[in-house]
Amino acid sequence: MADEITAGRPPRIRLNRAERAVLAVITASPAWGLQICERTGLGIGSVYPALDRLMKAGLVTDRWEKPPPGSTLQLRYYEANGIIPEVPA
Repeated sequence: MADEITAGRPPRIRLNRAERAVLAVITASPAWGLQICERTGLGIGSVYPALDRLMKAGLVTDRWEKPPPGSTLQLRYYEANGIIPEVPA
């Protein structure tokens, strides 16, 4: 019954400051972790846990990019899936 009530509705999640900042950045355009750090002014100790929680909530997806020729560095891009979370009252 609960699934029927929430079907088609955005998830209810309380977002902290880091999660809101990360979501704002990747909603504008997909970015990799260090780009998100630079754009939000947050450190990796805040950004990566926020990304993990947002991914578990289904608000963010990730994908790996193949390295450019001559490089071995793969970049993991994060992007918002377009679902705007419902803010609990």
